[in-house]
Amino acid sequence: MLYEGARLIPGDERPAIENGAFGVADGRITAVGRKGEVALPAGATCVDLTGKTVRPASDVRPIHWPLRRASQCSSSAVSYPTTQDRSHLDNHRKALIIRAATHQEIPMRTPCRVLAAGFTAIVLAGLGPVVSRLSAQAPQSRPGAYTGPRTADGKPDLNGIWQVLSSAHWDLEPHSPEEGVPGGQGVVEGGSIPYQPWALDKKKENYAQRATSDPLSKCYLPGVPRVTYVPLPFEIVQTPKYVAISYEIAHARRIIYTDGSPHVEALEFWMGDSRGKWDGDTLVVSTNNFTDKTWFDKVGNFHSTALHVVERYTPMGANHISYEATIDDPKVFTRPWKINLIIYRRLEPGLQLLDYDCVSFFWKRTLADK
Repeated sequence: MLYEGARLIPGDERPAIENGAFGVADGRITAVGRKGEVALPAGATCVDLTGKTVRPASDVRPIHWPLRRASQCSSSAVSYPTTQDRSHLDNHRKALIIRAATHQEIPMRTPCRVLAAGFTAIVLAGLGPVVSRLSAQAPQSRPGAYTGPRTADGKPDLNGIWQVLSSAHWDLEPHSPEEGVPGGQGVVEGGSIPYQPWALDKKKENYAQRATSDPLSKCYLPGVPRVTYVPLPFEIVQTPKYVAISYEIAHARRIIYTDGSPHVEALEFWMGDSRGKWDGDTLVVSTNNFTDKTWFDKVGNFHSTALHVVERYTPMGANHISYEATIDDPKVFTRPWKINLIIYRRLEPGLQLLDYDCVSFFWKRTLADK
């Protein structure tokens, strides 16, 4: 395995290594240096850590990165660490954890417990790295038979105010905490988004410009499915012919017709055009006719106008909904992929949606800067 593209911080007074790389073979870290200078045998698997910072953890806390596998390594000759590199690995007596995307908890040979899965390389104090293969995806609980309240027409009663509690708004994939960004285990099935090569390059470009290029930072509508996991509540109003969802963010609204009417044709909408149906106790929503100007999160995961989203709202009880969204865009991704979240009912007495009027905030900030 060759991990490359990250900013490596030694943990002492030596300067960080920009665009760094390190190799792992036979359970050992074999080399540390700059990208292109560190190699493994031909055909080794590469993991792109571009945009991430790798640093030892002085208190043995885990540090996580989403792992995106590259098509080939930057070089194929074998190299080995210098005396200085090996000293850096062996003498800091700290922990480094590299983690792929799932939610399985495993016990470590330290006082801490670490969320890890897929591929984990661990440098433990004085022990050298331990490399282990774990399950590719942690099992997820499935909702049982719905026993909560129902509407007059016999459907599960989804009326009320709801909210997702997740870091998906910041990054759908597993990610480390940063200033102003909570860490997250990821909500993508399988851990990573299956971009086509050109689209992965575009995503990296978006990431580099994320502070100013996120459409939501300019007060555009979030799009689907992002509007669901923006960290603000939304209200569902359910009728026999449609389900209306009002979101606190930017006055966003969706009307999901459940009367069998077809999608409109040849139009583009920020929130798409939604049509729903009931599959047993699950509300299934098909949304298309999107603009290509929305992102899935704040790190630049994106789509084209060919996006088609199928959402499944499955009540797990009166106060929880299992939310699954299948995302298909043949212009950007190599295959359809899914995200999974839990939606929680807000139970505070007298709760109501308040207007998060992003546009007025934007103009106040813009005029203040002039």
